[in-house]
Amino acid sequence: MKSLRGTSVLTAIRNRLDCWYARQGLATELEQLAPGEADRIMHDIGISMSDMAAISKPHAGPRVLLPQRLEAVGLDPAYLAMDPLYRDMERTCMRCTSWRKCARDLAANDAQSGLDHYCLNAQTIDALLTNRPDVVL
Repeated sequence: MKSLRGTSVLTAIRNRLDCWYARQGLATELEQLAPGEADRIMHDIGISMSDMAAISKPHAGPRVLLPQRLEAVGLDPAYLAMDPLYRDMERTCMRCTSWRKCARDLAANDAQSGLDHYCLNAQTIDALLTNRPDVVL
């Protein structure tokens, strides 16, 4: 039991460091743009100001937690990543404020709790599970 807890603590520390490095890199890049250039780029690629705010304060959700949740419910995140819907799911996950609770639930092997209570992608995941063709081996 201690090694599982130790592993989740190390994973949490690594995720925080990854997020910190990502924020520093994005902040540096944005500072180097000419005035108005960031607005033009956001408009060109279809990112809103709220998306940009979420991107500038990233957390482990889209990169780590979303794939973990999908695997936990029996979906293949690598396969889904080829679908444009996955990008929307990442964006939704990026805006989530319950990512810490999500990380705790997934570490406890409880993917269903998030789908029942707080996951912003719950309806999409349910739709993917419902529309998945049954494969008989």
